[in-house]
Amino acid sequence: RREFGPNSLPPFPPKKLLPLTPTQTEERRAQLEKFVQLVSQDQRISTSDVFTGFLLSAQQETQNAKEEIISLDIHLMNWQKITVRVSSLARTSTVMEAVCKFLKLDEKYMSYFCIYLVSKCNNELSVERRLQDFESAYLSLKSAGVNHFLVIRK
Repeated sequence: RREFGPNSLPPFPPKKLLPLTPTQTEERRAQLEKFVQLVSQDQRISTSDVFTGFLLSAQQETQNAKEEIISLDIHLMNWQKITVRVSSLARTSTVMEAVCKFLKLDEKYMSYFCIYLVSKCNNELSVERRLQDFESAYLSLKSAGVNHFLVIRK
């Protein structure tokens, strides 16, 4: 509320003082999920550093991730593999910058490309989803499991 003003956010789900039963815990989780969904619909909020930082922190906390420098493989559409050295907690945009630097691609063209999570089964590629800036590309790949790859494409 400090960042965006008092009227820009929906009311936060009320807290309970006593320990919650499993049913109440699930209700609270659903209320919090709905709150985050409502908040993320406002583009001013969803693109803010405060909100994206919160989502990245949640991903890190969920996976008990520790920061380390890693070699991350990114594939081009012709399946050529490139490897960039980044932090394991680096946002997708930071990984994208490293890829563009490796490819000697001018930064003004960076907005034309995205990193996608792709699965490969029996030599069939299936695009799962586009990685969002608020997530760590490495953690998303790690949680997707085997037979998943990161691919840069238009």
